[in-house]
Amino acid sequence: DLVHLRKINLLSCKNLKKIPNLSGAVNLERLDCENCESLVKLPSLAHLTSLKTLHLKGCRSLKKFPAIPNNFDRLDLSETGIKEVPDFIERLDRLRGLYLTNSMVKDVSSNISKLKSLKVLDLSGCPIVKSPEIPRSLTDLYLSGTQIEEVDFYSNSRAKDASSNISKLESRYYDGCPIVKSSFPTVDVPSPSLMSMRMDRCKSLNLLSELPPYLLELNVQDCTSLEKVSFADQILYQFDYLDADDACFHAFTMLFWNCFNLNQESINNIEANAMLKIGSLAMKWAARYDWKYYPDKAPRLICCFPGNKISANIFKCQSMNSSLSLKIAPNGGSGSRILVFAICLVADPTHCLEFQLREFICEYQLTTAGGG
Repeated sequence: DLVHLRKINLLSCKNLKKIPNLSGAVNLERLDCENCESLVKLPSLAHLTSLKTLHLKGCRSLKKFPAIPNNFDRLDLSETGIKEVPDFIERLDRLRGLYLTNSMVKDVSSNISKLKSLKVLDLSGCPIVKSPEIPRSLTDLYLSGTQIEEVDFYSNSRAKDASSNISKLESRYYDGCPIVKSSFPTVDVPSPSLMSMRMDRCKSLNLLSELPPYLLELNVQDCTSLEKVSFADQILYQFDYLDADDACFHAFTMLFWNCFNLNQESINNIEANAMLKIGSLAMKWAARYDWKYYPDKAPRLICCFPGNKISANIFKCQSMNSSLSLKIAPNGGSGSRILVFAICLVADPTHCLEFQLREFICEYQLTTAGGG
């Protein structure tokens, strides 16, 4: 009689190959099979409506995605032999995090895009070749070390057409026209919530197309085949960072370290996107007063890409020295009481560790026209 069974702990049972039928364990809440390296098969768990915790990490002989009830908000199947995320994944509509790090996944069902609660998808180290379709709710996408060759966030032709229409409308002039009302097409943009994307060490990756323009973290370092990078039109997205109290919203990273095959157009796109983020941060920062008391939370952006210069027209004032003098118009010419500096430092990271690029010290001295 298994009706009273609440927990099963089979942690690191190296010779365990099979778990018997658990149909009678209707009150089972926890099943721990982590590091059961010989485990080949699981019984169906879909009827166990009380099951809240399932540990299968390290079950390297397990080939099939488990049939489980829709109780889970987090599922860790890392380091398993699972080869496919099946169509029935759409039934797990409470799932917020799916982790398949260093598993054997080669195919992900398009039904995963129907998971409206999914925030984190980790396929790092999987032999997957095709980029998965992701749900609009996703905030963190980890594809490091995969064999993916192309990622196109804007494959939706309807969104493309609408974006094109908006761009055309934005470029028109209406001088002297008695406009009563104007409207724009509704655009169902892909990945509106995506904040973090890691694709470092994807040696086969050659294309990143229409990336969301306000990614908080973009890490594609050591993607040695990467040639083309483009960003989606910022008109379609909102810049909502710095509205939250979470400190993670104050540091943007764009890492294209060792991506030496990038063409010049892509480098220009990366540079332009960095400037877009800097400008957006500056405008948000100008409305805040608390950075004086919390300088460690001041917004910053680290952008690393191949090259030895910044385009001459990017910054109005430039210097090859360690200091720079400039004249500022009253109120910065904007009428605002808050003065915001956007400072760019060009550095050689050849002998630096990644974390060393995240810190630098900038001192400034303001002098009035009268010398005060």
